[in-house]
Amino acid sequence: MTLNDPSQRSRTAVLAGVISLALFGAFFALTIFYAMPSNVLAVKEGEPLRRTLVSVAPQAWAFFTKPPNDPEFAVYQLRDDGSVESLMQTPQTRPENYFGLSRKQRSQGPELGVIGNTIKEWADCSPDGGRQECLERVRSLETQIVDNDSPVASVCGRIVIFQTKAVPWAYREFESEARFDVKGAVVDSRCKAR
Repeated sequence: MTLNDPSQRSRTAVLAGVISLALFGAFFALTIFYAMPSNVLAVKEGEPLRRTLVSVAPQAWAFFTKPPNDPEFAVYQLRDDGSVESLMQTPQTRPENYFGLSRKQRSQGPELGVIGNTIKEWADCSPDGGRQECLERVRSLETQIVDNDSPVASVCGRIVIFQTKAVPWAYREFESEARFDVKGAVVDSRCKAR
């Protein structure tokens, strides 16, 4: 058998592919191993191999996700009688979102981010108070006008927007809600896309 034989060439190609796949798999497993924190089985802090692998092939999930303790916005329609109604289109599994198949609600986060970052005056909320107490503080503020240029505008008209933070994990048993209001504002959101 020579290398010109078609069956020999295909076996050589398969062997080369298997070896390449095994080397890549071993490298990938090694990068995951060194990305994990030190434990009782392996102390990896300060090792030159760890520093090299983490800088060449980082395996941090933070690259793909937003930290869960980052502030978020919650928005409510402010009615003439003083009551509020949630304008949040999440969770994605709601029937209105076709149980997660619709992606329209995904545009609400950036829209709220743009609105929230243009607000000049906020009312601080007490962590011990509640949404109602914060709402009373927020109503004392002057209504701010914000141009909502979102192509898929979901927040229009007179609204109340709250910036919320996650309840720290250590205090989860003492709180009934997963998030608490940090500050709020009253906004007249003027939609251009409608």
